[in-house]
Amino acid sequence: MILNKYGAVKTDSRYWDCECDNNYIHKKSITLECEVCNSEEDECSDSRPNEIKMYYKDYKEQTND
Repeated sequence: MILNKYGAVKTDSRYWDCECDNNYIHKKSITLECEVCNSEEDECSDSRPNEIKMYYKDYKEQTND
């Protein structure tokens, strides 16, 4: 589990996780609804940086908390 300096799970608000088992990370700037499972961004959690790195090789983690 990745925690920020306050002890909470660290996430990136630019990405979100749908309900799919694979390819579940989406960029909010590209899509707000998953075409596979029909999950919507506003009903799902933001993505964790360590998982985003697996999907987006050019991912740069945000530095502000």
